[in-house]
Amino acid sequence: MKDHNAGITRLARPRIMFPAKPDLKRLMREGGGVVHDYYRFGGENFAADLYRSLDEGNSVREFTSEYWTSRYKELKEETSEYDRTRIAALKLLRHAFTGEDDASSQDILDSVRNLLQQHPRIWASTIKELQGQERETARRLYPLVFSKEMERAKVRMWCRDGEWLPVIWCPNMKTAMYAYAAFNGVETCLNCQKLFCMDVPRVDDSRSEKYCTVACGQRFRQRIYRKRQAEEGEGKSR
Repeated sequence: MKDHNAGITRLARPRIMFPAKPDLKRLMREGGGVVHDYYRFGGENFAADLYRSLDEGNSVREFTSEYWTSRYKELKEETSEYDRTRIAALKLLRHAFTGEDDASSQDILDSVRNLLQQHPRIWASTIKELQGQERETARRLYPLVFSKEMERAKVRMWCRDGEWLPVIWCPNMKTAMYAYAAFNGVETCLNCQKLFCMDVPRVDDSRSEKYCTVACGQRFRQRIYRKRQAEEGEGKSR
């Protein structure tokens, strides 16, 4: 029997780092934060950004599920509603492409349209692209948008607490938010369209990447079943 609440993927998620919110008063005291464009060490020149990403110490933050939960206020201050809504829509698109059948994919795409219509900046261009050949649009749009938003992210080696490890270094919280979503740290419920984090325990211990709770999964499948029944009934009456 298929477990509808099982996870789709179990990819290891890298640590995603980004700078602390800049202290503008301190930067002005220090001349506006102007620095050399390279750092010299061991007779070799290194990009200044490469050194800063290694040597920020306590001024570096790690993007975790806390920014979608207990530290959501910080996320709202440093990212836009536009980008947060777009992430919710993109995660739905992923499931539309991998949908079990055309009926469920179409239902998910209808939810994407409804979600995007709530935000004028997204509606005009994206909704138009989703008309017709929806699965193919989802296949192209999902990686293109994430790649564009993460193009300034870099892979860096990090040394902390005596441990060496590669991390994804992002220039700001917006880029870190997209990187976290790209590695499936956050998902959008197919039933209620609410964002939820995969590594945060849920009230009913659900492990699904599709639904925030088991109850939402049941409601979604019942809705799809009723739609199929209605379509079959219309087909017989013709």
